[in-house]
Amino acid sequence: MLRFWFGPTVSDAIDANPAGFYLAHGENFAVADDLKGNPHIVRFSTSCFPTRAVIALPAVQLANEDTYERTLRTQLIWAAEQGLELIVFEQTTMKAYRLFALQFNPGISASDEYGGGTADLATELQALVVANGDFTDFDAVGSVNWRERD
Repeated sequence: MLRFWFGPTVSDAIDANPAGFYLAHGENFAVADDLKGNPHIVRFSTSCFPTRAVIALPAVQLANEDTYERTLRTQLIWAAEQGLELIVFEQTTMKAYRLFALQFNPGISASDEYGGGTADLATELQALVVANGDFTDFDAVGSVNWRERD
């Protein structure tokens, strides 16, 4: 499962089960506990090389809503357009990525509605979230500690 954190304080979250998730160039993040026992995302590779992750989400996942009834698709587009911090966290490998680019396939404009009537497109529509390997420290964006967010 992936967790998407939105906003300057990474305060809003929505979960999704990806159709696919893979790394193109290796991984350079890990989780380490601080002196108080709180986990933090840290860089564990001293090499400076680009890290990219591609996450494919089927249409049904894009329709997932948060507690404010906003869909994941709507929030992804909004975050990309606003240039806001968006963290993608993969809970199994404990890796985190910063949003780099957003692509819908087939192409759908931000103004198009994604409604229940398009459920037949579930196998046709995917969102590709391409994340880069820039250093990601949740505390650096002014958020609360990991356990409070989770």
